[in-house]
Amino acid sequence: MLAEKSSSAWVTWMTKAKPVTSIRPQLGHRGTWEDKINDPRWIGEEKFDGTRYLAAFTKRGVRIVSRRGIDKTDRMSKLVAELERAWAPNAIATGTILDGEIVAGTFSETISLVNSLGSRGMDSSTSYHFMVFDILRQGKFWYTELKFRDRRLLLERVLEYVPGGPERITQLTPQFNSDSLETYLHSIWKAGGEGIILKDLWGRYEQGKRSRSWIKVKAVQTADGVITGFTTGEGKYSDTVGAIVIGQYRDGKFVAKITKISGMTDDLRYEIGSSGSDYLGRVVEFAYQNKTDESYRHPRFKRFRDDKIAEECTWEDS
Repeated sequence: MLAEKSSSAWVTWMTKAKPVTSIRPQLGHRGTWEDKINDPRWIGEEKFDGTRYLAAFTKRGVRIVSRRGIDKTDRMSKLVAELERAWAPNAIATGTILDGEIVAGTFSETISLVNSLGSRGMDSSTSYHFMVFDILRQGKFWYTELKFRDRRLLLERVLEYVPGGPERITQLTPQFNSDSLETYLHSIWKAGGEGIILKDLWGRYEQGKRSRSWIKVKAVQTADGVITGFTTGEGKYSDTVGAIVIGQYRDGKFVAKITKISGMTDDLRYEIGSSGSDYLGRVVEFAYQNKTDESYRHPRFKRFRDDKIAEECTWEDS
């Protein structure tokens, strides 16, 4: 919970809602936390290693939409049923749009969950849930012009009496000061978490923009790139691919060979080797030690990012 109560809310009245598939979530910038520890405008929120979605409560039921505006409802029947059963009846107004992250119980489950090939959708045996961190709209009222501190309080009020709702809201630093933020951040890293998002309490929700009111602070450096080719393996991998060639946009121009990454499982390596053309153009996330002027040091495959497009893979954002 935020320590202070909201000032009077400023909302936009919309007589006709635009389709949820036309909405693009706000994105964050990479950065550091040290320069913000004494600024009362900033607060920390745990960053989950999942996949970004919007949950829209419509007259047709709950709709699940990806960050690229793709309706994934039919592939997420388990999540839809949970939201409709526990959250929707008499609790969340039609027209409400929540922003959050679908997270699985473990990292391996998350990879299986968000990177399913083909159209098989979610595995019914996978344990996953929807962690909510923002609200864009409630009923017919848009909240995107509100400050984050006001949106957060409204979100908490919306989910306060929903069964399981309060547990599904991301946690914030209880009191903003250097000690609590640093302790909070390191406790997340110690537990194996990905990091935190620093959020400007006065920041408004900028749809479709990489806003500087959200700063991503990670324990491990990661970047996104596009598969542009493969190298031939050596030794025990002489009959398949050795590494994946990665491209990125740099200074607005696409560079087809920024780096090469390895670290795939043997099963994935041989799957790529048997159908390489199916993987060309796909977006991957990779971890790295640090970055030189020209490339990345010790890049290792982390996961596919089918929720991102090539134009979002930029040198400047890593």
